[in-house]
This record gives sequence, structure tokens and C-alpha cells, in this order.
Amino acid sequence: MNKTKSIVIITVVTLLFVIAAIYYFLAFKNKKISEDVSNLELPNIIMVDEKGTTTFNKKNLDESLQLVGKSDLSDVEKAGLVYMLEEEKLAYDAYTVLFQRFSQVTFDNIAKSEQNHTEAVRNLVERYGLPDPSLNKVAGEFENADLKKLYVELLNKGTKTIKDSLEVGAAIEEIDILDLQERIAQTDNQDIILVYENLMKGSRNHLRAFTKNFKNLTGQDYVPQYLSKSDYDSIVGAEIERGGAGMGKGRNR
Repeated sequence: MNKTKSIVIITVVTLLFVIAAIYYFLAFKNKKISEDVSNLELPNIIMVDEKGTTTFNKKNLDESLQLVGKSDLSDVEKAGLVYMLEEEKLAYDAYTVLFQRFSQVTFDNIAKSEQNHTEAVRNLVERYGLPDPSLNKVAGEFENADLKKLYVELLNKGTKTIKDSLEVGAAIEEIDILDLQERIAQTDNQDIILVYENLMKGSRNHLRAFTKNFKNLTGQDYVPQYLSKSDYDSIVGAEIERGGAGMGKGRNR
């Protein structure tokens, strides 16, 4: 009987040791992927025209994501991807409506860019097997109630005058920048950071474009609605951003 108990104890201890070894191996593997990515030479994944309209190069993005590899996602990271997909859709839907209302070419150019940005986030959503909240959704339709409310509020203002429309365009980019900053702080998955940081470059470029058009139209300086004055000034005071292969650091798990 004592011999049997000893065998059982040894077996249980061995199994626990094996499970622990597998866990630490996988944790080290994921951590190693994140650490090694900074040493990779990745192609530029965004294209920027002279007006700052920023789009992803799908071929280079796909190649970069293959090089970076995948890591496990937390529930927060999953929710972040789904939310950002709908937020990019919101920008596309809103700019499309505002272009139809005022025929301001800036909205047409940036709407096409936002459609491209939506596809970039959808790439990550599909990569991780997450449900696509935009599937079969028409313009202005969202699963997230807060985004639906925001969309209605923005268009109620933006469709009044062309001045209001440009203020709404700039506001959307401000919101996008802040939300992307928050999502980047919630992840250390380098494929997600790669896409988010380049989305944020696009949002900063588009904010510059909208506020420049606002100044040309009204002769007034745009007043930021969501960003701090200092953060806003540092963005619009800088040149159009190009490139698009660099990655920063997210959170530490």
C-alpha cells in the first residue's frame, strides 16, 4: 500500500513538473518573440502622399506580420482589436457621408484611407480568429453602442456646415489617437503594436490635413477638442510622417 502511494505521489509530482515546464517554455517563447522583433528589418508598411493621406501597403504588412509572428492574446487585447476595427469603420462611414454632403476632396481621400485602415485591423482580427463586428454591417451600423452614439453625434454636427465637417474630421482623428495610445499601453504583442503605431501615424497625418483645410477655409486656428493643447501643438507643428516599420513598446506583462 505504501509502495502504491509512493508511485502515485511520484507520478503526480512528475506531471506537475512537466506542466510547469511546458508553461514556462511557452511563456519564454512568447517573451522571446517580442524581444527579438526589435532586431528585425521590416519593410515600410505605410504609404503617404504629399497631403498626408496614409495607407497600408498590404503586401509589406502581410510580410511584416509573418516575420513578427503571433503571441497569445488577453481578453483586453481581443476587445481592443474588435473595438479599433469598428472605430476605423466609423471614420470611413463618417467621412463618406461628409464627402457626399460637401464634396470636399479631403474627405474622399481620407475615407479611402480609412477603408484601408479598417482592412489592416481586420487582418489582425482574422489572424487571431476573432469575430468581425463589421460583418454585414451597413454604414453607420455598429455593435458597440458607444460608437453608434458617437457616430450619430458627430454627423449631427458635421453635416451642418463645411466648417463643422472639418471640425468633426479633426475630432475623429483626435479620438483615434487617444484610443490607439490606450490600446498600445494594454499590449506587448508586437504584431498588434506594429499595426496600431502605424494607424496612429496615419491619424496624426490626417489630423494635420483636416486642420490645415480648416485654417485655409476659416482663417482661424483649429482648437483641439480631445487632445491636450500641448500634444496637439506637437503633432500639427511637425512634418508629415512617413516610413512605417518601427515599433515601440507596449505594456509589460
